[in-house]
Amino acid sequence: MTSDNVDMKRSTTVTRVLHLIPSFGSGGAERQLSLLAPELARQGVECHVGYFSEGPNLDRLRNQPGVTLHRLAASSTHDPAMFLRVLRLIRRVRPQLVQTWVIQMDVVGGAMAYLAGVPYIVSERSAAQLYQRGWKSRVRAWLGRRAAAVIANSQGGIDYWHTELDHTVRTYVIRNCVTPTVPGLVWAGSSRRHEVGARVLFAGRLSDEKNVDRLIEALIRVVAARADVRVDMFGEGPLRERLQTRIDAAGFAKRIVMHGFSTNLAAEMARADIAISVSSFEGNPNVVLEAAAIGCPLVISDIPAHREFLGGDDAWYVDHTDVTSIEAGLSAALGDMDRSAAKAASAASKLKGASVEALGARYRAAYEEVLSTGPAGHGAALADERHHN
Repeated sequence: MTSDNVDMKRSTTVTRVLHLIPSFGSGGAERQLSLLAPELARQGVECHVGYFSEGPNLDRLRNQPGVTLHRLAASSTHDPAMFLRVLRLIRRVRPQLVQTWVIQMDVVGGAMAYLAGVPYIVSERSAAQLYQRGWKSRVRAWLGRRAAAVIANSQGGIDYWHTELDHTVRTYVIRNCVTPTVPGLVWAGSSRRHEVGARVLFAGRLSDEKNVDRLIEALIRVVAARADVRVDMFGEGPLRERLQTRIDAAGFAKRIVMHGFSTNLAAEMARADIAISVSSFEGNPNVVLEAAAIGCPLVISDIPAHREFLGGDDAWYVDHTDVTSIEAGLSAALGDMDRSAAKAASAASKLKGASVEALGARYRAAYEEVLSTGPAGHGAALADERHHN
């Protein structure tokens, strides 16, 4: 059973949840958890968060009432001792539910929750293309079949799990919240465009699934054709050095600038003329959501994840496999800013109600529905016993 609107008539109250995530780096899952945990705590759920590595998204969780952080030691991503440390944490915290985030903790955390007899929920933040091969993906799927539920942030993510699960595992689609860093922040790109030229923004992990090699080639062509265009790129990842080398070789290091991670991305979006994202696949992409909510015009890949929440008139769509299509889409968006602004306004209207408060309420309702209906696997009785101790 898949639910996008979980039953709000709760018969089992959730009071304590343990979230497990490998790190608090600059990724979308890390950002969403850093927003979700404090909101769950505000709604009465005691949240514990276990992690191995720090990162920029951890600051949002520090000193939050109702949120307890547990830094776990690990000498590497393959340290076998991490299993024992996670197991000890689960037994110490005694949660009603464990929720795992990102594939490493889906394996480590899921396995240890299963061993401890505690019902666990797998978070799905991507789509099937990410799991085409590898032993971790196979183990994750095996553990998913023994989970109490899978919560995905996109229909594409749940479609993947429907090929892996039987009917005993509950599935939910709960899309990401949209929370600009500055409340009330709106797009100001059109008011400054004529003063300083056109500004294009990219934000995301510099990795293969973000299709950044083709993006850079298209950006080089646009910058070469238009002397008024500047590109600001925010994010980190394994391809950064290669991309910088290509930009330098093209002679555009001063006009295509890589800034690394930004703690104030919403403000950067508000100052941009266009935000561009040409990923090969996505879950429910934070950057596109937040740019749309602010009102920044979008040039995006024509993939199912984007079409899930945006219509045909909400963005300039491009073929992510074709550099020429990416170049043409961006050039068209820059060349007709009135139309781009109209598309942006339409996109922003689709995202009303995607608040962090609504996100917390949906997760809390899902947790309580799982507990009240009896989570799958052998952990249900022990979890109920711990809840009443």
